[in-house]
Amino acid sequence: MRAFYLLSAFIALTCISACADDNLFSAGSTERPLSAGLVNIILPDALCTGVQIDELRAITAAHCLYNKKGEEVVNLEEIHVVKDMNPSHVSVRVSSAEMFPGFSIASRAVDNFNYDVAVLTFSDVVPGNFRNPNTFDIPLSLGDELSTAYYKNVKRGLQLVETPCNFLNRKKSVLVLDCPVDFGASGAPVYRLGRNGSSDLVAIIVAKAMWGNKRVALAVNVGKV
Repeated sequence: MRAFYLLSAFIALTCISACADDNLFSAGSTERPLSAGLVNIILPDALCTGVQIDELRAITAAHCLYNKKGEEVVNLEEIHVVKDMNPSHVSVRVSSAEMFPGFSIASRAVDNFNYDVAVLTFSDVVPGNFRNPNTFDIPLSLGDELSTAYYKNVKRGLQLVETPCNFLNRKKSVLVLDCPVDFGASGAPVYRLGRNGSSDLVAIIVAKAMWGNKRVALAVNVGKV
């Protein structure tokens, strides 16, 4: 609960006029696919996924901002944000990045995943569809139908992956999901699917893990659990 309220305030601190844009999703939106609003976050030695919340910002996993060894934050000038799978479509740099207070790259504690969130501000406007931050306040229950979408590297470039998830367990704001995620999924949005085809953004993926003998994904729930 506390993590949700902190995250809401964290995003609101830098909210700009685009927060009222007509392209924002509303709760229960059925107008666009799960991939709408996705961005590729290309770093010097890694690839992450993000979800755009307005024309100048996206959220992703905070650990994506560190180098491969997890020793220091990468130079923002080396980060490229690409809309869709074709870099020729829209490619911008990151002018600033704000990590969620309380996150520590050195910590392996499960509680640390509660804060593995960052907001990126682009160097230029990226037009398109966005996920409305106001839809984050959505309760979850075990058994809810969830799904995720992300980009991964393949031999011929990037591949869009959309896959369903089962909600297995939780600890505070960290959800345990059975999504078969791969490298590149860090920061990917997790949606709760409605019976009428609606999709609400409820979490972002932050890690792969083992739960007993089962491979799972860990996600930060940004709604009320």
